[in-house]
Amino acid sequence: MDAIGSPAVVLNPRRDDFPACHVEAAREQTAWEYEHLRIADVILFWFCAEAVQPIALYELEAQAARGTRLAVGRDRSRDSVGLCPEHEVELHVGELREVMLCGR
Repeated sequence: MDAIGSPAVVLNPRRDDFPACHVEAAREQTAWEYEHLRIADVILFWFCAEAVQPIALYELEAQAARGTRLAVGRDRSRDSVGLCPEHEVELHVGELREVMLCGR
């Protein structure tokens, strides 16, 4: 990935055209996300200022409990993320590119 100077593959689960009302689409999306979280070497979690992300928090806690290598960040304007204290997860505040570099 040129932005961080690393041969990385980034898999983003967000889709512009996700049909949230279709049960089968939700199953397929969940299965895709689970599989790619399972095989990833590093997982980046980014918490934007615009939305509450309870499922991402759950996934972050689960990955931290497994000992997965993580890069976690939040937008400067977001007050907090709300991580459980029993997992030592270093939270980076700043630009997304900076957080990506932390996961290398």
